[in-house]
Amino acid sequence: MLEFVTGLTQRIRETKSRLQGAMIAEDVYAVQVEQAELDNLLRIAANHHVEVRDDLPRAA
Repeated sequence: MLEFVTGLTQRIRETKSRLQGAMIAEDVYAVQVEQAELDNLLRIAANHHVEVRDDLPRAA
């Protein structure tokens, strides 16, 4: 289970970073893609009771 949590949190961190970059670049399409990926990863985390830090902004 530790490997699952580690991998999931790493993917969330990477996706948040790409989302922030897309927001800074004002790339609307990339923001939508990364936000959808982040939403899916956060849903998976919630379903498996994995706590996730929310230290980067989400798209509006």
